[in-house]
Amino acid sequence: MAFNYPKMRKLADKLLSNRKFGGPFILKKKTGQRYDPETKKQIAVYEDYKGNCVKKVYKDDGNGHLKDVLKAGDLEFVCTMQDINIIPDKNDQIVFEGVIYNVITPELVDPTGKLPLVHKCYARRA
Repeated sequence: MAFNYPKMRKLADKLLSNRKFGGPFILKKKTGQRYDPETKKQIAVYEDYKGNCVKKVYKDDGNGHLKDVLKAGDLEFVCTMQDINIIPDKNDQIVFEGVIYNVITPELVDPTGKLPLVHKCYARRA
């Protein structure tokens, strides 16, 4: 008997959409840059995608594969996307509860290689 990953993904999304466990968020995917004549600098251009997530404080145990990348105060977001084809990237931003975070390291949890179950995004406040 095979494990039902689509059902598990729906359950994860349902739990993450519940304010008791998580809530809605926006993933801002960087699509390019444009020139701002006021600041005379290039600024990032983003496209918004919706999903659900929970925010957790990252705790360094000293052994993890992220120990040299993440710092005290960084956060881990466990997310599901409304569009399963959208995959977070390190150039993206997360907007959760009105606060913007820069994605440092994203991880895809996809046991089948066909359907992302959840995304783990390690992020730092922008």
